Amino acid sequence: MPTPAVAVRCALGTCLLAMLASCARPDASVPAESVRTARVALHDIVDTVEITGEVVPVILTEIKSEISGRVVRVNARPGEAVKASQVLVELDRTQLDSELHEAERLVEAAGISAEHMLKDLRRLENLHTAAVVTEKDLIDAQVNRDLAINNLEVLRARLDASKERLAKAVIRAPHDGVVLQHTLREGQVIVGATSFSQGTVLMQVADLTQLFVETKINEIDSPRVKPGMKARISFDTIHDTTYPAVIETVAPSATIVDQVRVFLVRIRFEGADARIKPGISANVSLPVEEVHGVPAVPLAAIFMDGARRFVYRREQADFVRVPVAIGVNDLDWVEIRSGLKSNDEIALVRPTSARDQ
Repeated sequence: MPTPAVAVRCALGTCLLAMLASCARPDASVPAESVRTARVALHDIVDTVEITGEVVPVILTEIKSEISGRVVRVNARPGEAVKASQVLVELDRTQLDSELHEAERLVEAAGISAEHMLKDLRRLENLHTAAVVTEKDLIDAQVNRDLAINNLEVLRARLDASKERLAKAVIRAPHDGVVLQHTLREGQVIVGATSFSQGTVLMQVADLTQLFVETKINEIDSPRVKPGMKARISFDTIHDTTYPAVIETVAPSATIVDQVRVFLVRIRFEGADARIKPGISANVSLPVEEVHGVPAVPLAAIFMDGARRFVYRREQADFVRVPVAIGVNDLDWVEIRSGLKSNDEIALVRPTSARDQ
């Protein structure tokens, strides 16, 4: 899967710091009478993480053969809908039929031999009772009977294995779904999947009625993203449509992608749409924190001095530097938790002169 881009988000710890640093330059100051201002007002603010990912089916099965052989018939084309147990591929059965016929004849012969040994044992038991044969003759007959029965069981097991191999020459769909792209052709020789070989992938069957988005989130935002959180999904290929979604899983450990630590996230979304295909990119919007009706100022009004945040509040013809405590922010607004009151007028650029509160 292509590595999705990790969110580019204007958080106070990232692009806001760059903006504040820019505002701190001496040449950014302007005379008080020319300063653009705004007023503290009540706003709804949603802190959103924006990431991209890839659409992946919830159920996606790689179809492989458990035995090697030559393909004689391919019964499913790419894009074709199939049902569970529907025949997808058939392999040449000539050798398998011969092996099964041979195994059946061996079992039949072993059965006759075992029956003969059993009758011979019964005869010797009668003779032993009449003191005609020795104890050793009776024991030898019992051993021969046991060996014949054991041989019959071994050959029956081989017969069952031959039947199973023959059944595996017909490869069926494991579940309902759609056949994804494949290049399998009649006459092609395939390698069976064993403990020593991964085998030939014949095709993939995906259940397109259940899809999710697989993406990665950076370690900074990962503590705020949890299973069960709601999200919105959109697609560049489907304009003006969004789909409700829910975070299904968040990986418990990080992986390193392009020297960045990220966590794998799977997001289930609702709304079956034939235009949504496995492998297409998806845009994910995760509202990680939100507040409603809180005092807020434009992002440009917040300045920074080390770890301290402050604003410039107008007082008559002058500005006063006022420390503030901030909360949730989005791309436009920042929540003010303390330091200002509603309708205070604040500067959007650094004034030439200001006094401390």
